Amino acid sequence: MRKHLLLLLLFISVSVISYSQSSRARGSQPSNNALLDTIKSLRFELKANSEKQEWKNTVLEERLEQASETISNQSSLLGGFGTVYSIVTLVFTIGGLLAPLAVYFFGIRPYQKELKDLEGYLDKRLEKYLTNNRQQQIEKAISDLKGPNYGLRTNAVNFFQLTQHLGFSDTQIFDLISMLKDPSIDVDTKTSIAYAISNCENRFSTEFFSDAVNQYYILHIRIAAIRYFANTGIENHLEVFRKALRLAEDKSEEFRILFSYLDTKSRLILINDGEFINELNAASLAIVKEFWPAYKQSWQISEKELKESYLYKVSEESKKE
Repeated sequence: MRKHLLLLLLFISVSVISYSQSSRARGSQPSNNALLDTIKSLRFELKANSEKQEWKNTVLEERLEQASETISNQSSLLGGFGTVYSIVTLVFTIGGLLAPLAVYFFGIRPYQKELKDLEGYLDKRLEKYLTNNRQQQIEKAISDLKGPNYGLRTNAVNFFQLTQHLGFSDTQIFDLISMLKDPSIDVDTKTSIAYAISNCENRFSTEFFSDAVNQYYILHIRIAAIRYFANTGIENHLEVFRKALRLAEDKSEEFRILFSYLDTKSRLILINDGEFINELNAASLAIVKEFWPAYKQSWQISEKELKESYLYKVSEESKKE
């Protein structure tokens, strides 16, 4: 009895389980189909996306390749331009260096002697022109000095003062000295003429100024005469100054005037000239020695040069006497 009951229960259990599984299978069938459709759709989209991505990659690779080729072509073109520019620059540089040489060897050098001769000719012509022009100006100035027009005389005096360093011819100096001796010419004009010719050594000037050193009526002409011998070399005209000191009534004053308008070189020559210094008497030597400090400064002579001079030796000997 018990066995039949167990078999019945087992049969009922099996039947219930079979029915339940059959019901589940029938209920889940539509869901499985939808899932399969979704999977198929995803696979299709995935495949489509994959194909689209492959197409994009292909297009991108093609564009990159084109860009690379463009850059390469431009680089080659720029390199070519750089080479051409370098060649052109080199050519122009070489041409710039060779052009002056070519001009010199083919243009200047063959005519260098002719150009030099032409230059010398032009210089001579210019010098001749300037000389002739100055001579004409001097002649006009001399004529104006002799004339009655005060303005023209003033211009002539200024002209001589500004151009005296250029010198004068012997004839012109002779004419100017003749004016210095002319009593009708005023003192100011004579003074300007004397200063103008005091820088030019000339036999007429030497003769005139040798006498002018001993003339006392026009001081400025005396000064010009003293300057003339200092400018032309006092060592060649010592007798002029010896005579001036010999003829002077106030020898110490004459000594002072002469030394006031001489240069240092001329002073050194005179204070060591025995014949000149011996013209000074004891009283004059005493006065000269009294002014040693002032003389040393104004003469621009050092203490050593003064004490080694003949003048200092004679003054010391006269002091002992």
